[in-house]
Amino acid sequence: MLRQIQQLNTSIRGLANAASAMAQIQEVVHENVSTPQIEYLKERCIAVSEKDKIIGSVSKGKSHQKGTSVLHRAFSVFVFNPDKELLLQQRAPTKITFPLRWTNSCCSHPLFTEQEIEGETGVRHAAQRKLYHELGISASHCALHDFKMVGKFIYSADSDENWTEHELDYVLILKNYTGPLELNLDEAAAVKYVSHEEFTELYDQDPSNFSPWFGLLHSKGWLAKWWHDLDDLSEHVLASKTIHRLN
Repeated sequence: MLRQIQQLNTSIRGLANAASAMAQIQEVVHENVSTPQIEYLKERCIAVSEKDKIIGSVSKGKSHQKGTSVLHRAFSVFVFNPDKELLLQQRAPTKITFPLRWTNSCCSHPLFTEQEIEGETGVRHAAQRKLYHELGISASHCALHDFKMVGKFIYSADSDENWTEHELDYVLILKNYTGPLELNLDEAAAVKYVSHEEFTELYDQDPSNFSPWFGLLHSKGWLAKWWHDLDDLSEHVLASKTIHRLN
């Protein structure tokens, strides 16, 4: 009986601690953030050095909160259709960082799991997982070998007074996509395909409408190079292990 009471007390303390942590998070997120987005803060990201050496795991919450953020792996997927139009995604209003900003097709993190921790291969698995989760793009439309990795980039950007990004971002390109799209509205508010000219016009109208990592890849000239070389990305793939600083 004593052991059962001790176990019950431990469970109650655990629930109380979890409730307290949730309450603390709710105090520093904006009012439109959804419960699932807060739950995702428990996910374990991959903390790395500036040379992309794994240091350990870190919660998504800690890695994105100002004062505790650490460099961690991320990825950005650029999906193009056969007409060489880029799929833009508008981040959902329920996202914690950069809600309603337009960005590249899919942005997220490989997790500290056996399948996703192994460098490029792990990032490709993560990209498959999140493309389906956010846009309904199934693995049958994006095999691991379909992703072309074209670079690694370190950047940082504050979303607001509480949340920030500090990431080592793997950039993947998926060409000639013709499959369906089914939006998860807790992730993506809208999507649209744009030509290079249309994108440039949209960006120039108001750069603040776009996510900072996407804006940096555009303003530093990387996106234009990839767009121009879509027919043959081999030069970029060969140089993709080099890590570049965006800011």
